[in-house]
Amino acid sequence: MNSATLATLMKARNLTPSQISEKVGVSRQALSKWLNGQKHVQIRSDHLQKLAELFHVSMETFMNPLPALENTHARELEATLNWDRLYPSALEMLLAVKKWEPQAVARLVQTYGLVTSARIVGDRSALWDRYPYYKKYIHPGIRKVLDQVWEQQWNQTSN
Repeated sequence: MNSATLATLMKARNLTPSQISEKVGVSRQALSKWLNGQKHVQIRSDHLQKLAELFHVSMETFMNPLPALENTHARELEATLNWDRLYPSALEMLLAVKKWEPQAVARLVQTYGLVTSARIVGDRSALWDRYPYYKKYIHPGIRKVLDQVWEQQWNQTSN
């Protein structure tokens, strides 16, 4: 069990250890051992299956670190997305994107553009529909180009 993966998924879903232990059917102490990354902690396959179902991921997801948590990827994300330390970490910034916080979404769009950002968040229409709410956080020079792209796309979908 990769404790950092479990902790990140819990944080992304705003679930407490008590909620997880109740839904998975384990004690809070057992969950605490999983989260603390203690060696030789046994996890039954049915508990792992319940975790996977709860988080809508495969069971294998819990066996490895998330790519963004690995040192190389984490440093790249920090340099690309969190260069000014607007968030405590790039991971926190990505969790803010998941919550649709305007500054975080704007940072993602400013860095990767509308199309790639839509792929990253997995919800193209939500990203494009929310553009008027987060665009004020985008650098004016980049925003001018994005406004044109967004306006062109908006006109195509409304016709």
